Amino acid sequence: MKKIFICIFSLILLCHASLIIADQNSDESQYNSNTFQVITPDYDIADDEITIDKGIQKFFWDKNNLKAEGPVKNRQKEGFWSIYFNETEGKALKAQGSYLRNERNGQWILYHENGKTLSRQT
Repeated sequence: MKKIFICIFSLILLCHASLIIADQNSDESQYNSNTFQVITPDYDIADDEITIDKGIQKFFWDKNNLKAEGPVKNRQKEGFWSIYFNETEGKALKAQGSYLRNERNGQWILYHENGKTLSRQT
């Protein structure tokens, strides 16, 4: 009887430990930058129209909710841009990178909404 009790108790402990490890692994994989995802960093602003010839262009999700901002020259994105998550009023970065004559140029960094780096793309 004592051996059966020890076996059952050991089995319960093993199952519990396995569940804890599985839960920790799922939390870590959520932020694992090695997870393969095809993400276009500037997808959210690809269809937004540039309305100025030169200066800082801002795009908005809605009236007071900043979507993106960056320099414009000759009605083209030119220089370092920041893109923000919706409903964060321009406080939570979604992506950052540079443009050269309206084309992505160099490294772009994508972020999780919690601020951790999701990936770096060139």
